[in-house]
Amino acid sequence: MPCRATVNKKAGREACYAHLMAYACGQGNDDALACMLASRVAGEDGLTTDWGLAYTEFVTLMCFHFPGYDYKSFQPPGVTGDEIRHDEQAELIDLMTNHCAGESPSARWMASIVAAGCLGSDHLWQDLGLWCRDDLSSLMQRNFPSLA
Repeated sequence: MPCRATVNKKAGREACYAHLMAYACGQGNDDALACMLASRVAGEDGLTTDWGLAYTEFVTLMCFHFPGYDYKSFQPPGVTGDEIRHDEQAELIDLMTNHCAGESPSARWMASIVAAGCLGSDHLWQDLGLWCRDDLSSLMQRNFPSLA
């Protein structure tokens, strides 16, 4: 049986996810982003603080996927990015951008987020804050089908 702290953390993550999904606009990446954000709030991701996005990009992403959600109160924990690997991150973003499924800004944001996750130290799906490997497979197929 899991310890109480684990159960409470999981319940908090799921409550945050449900709250975010109440604001979701029905875009393909809403679910994955809600998982990532909820995991971040629970301290269960390995992404850099900025998710590989400029603050204005993060705000635009939140308004695009979760209109009406008070993103200003969102102060998630995160790890500091590794400046030494900036070129590697840029190459990953270029690779994924060249394989985007369409012109949606969401896929371009996701390229930055996934590239930031690739710099983590765990399995990519865990560093992104996704809840299982299948979530990563779906994310890649939806956003970068020819790469997936």
